[in-house]
Amino acid sequence: MEHGYEVESLDSHAIENVVAWARLFRDPPDPPLMLEGFVYYCRYDAFPQAPGAGPPPPWEEVQRRLDREFYDGLGAEAKTEWITRRLTGEALARLAGE
Repeated sequence: MEHGYEVESLDSHAIENVVAWARLFRDPPDPPLMLEGFVYYCRYDAFPQAPGAGPPPPWEEVQRRLDREFYDGLGAEAKTEWITRRLTGEALARLAGE
């Protein structure tokens, strides 16, 4: 191994969070459930939505969903301003017919 640790590890605060996550689904949590939370957290730096969950979506997908939720919450006037700020100069020129 060139860099880092040979074994995955978490600090005590993260371990407490793993146990707290597992308790959301089973109290007291069993070792396989806590191990699942530990492995998922080490791999993705996040907790799964539920036991057995697949990997989280790519960041780009999350960003698109958050942008869409934000946009859907805007009024008509604010939407136009938001779109204008997000578009590049070239895209604006195409829309303006230049």
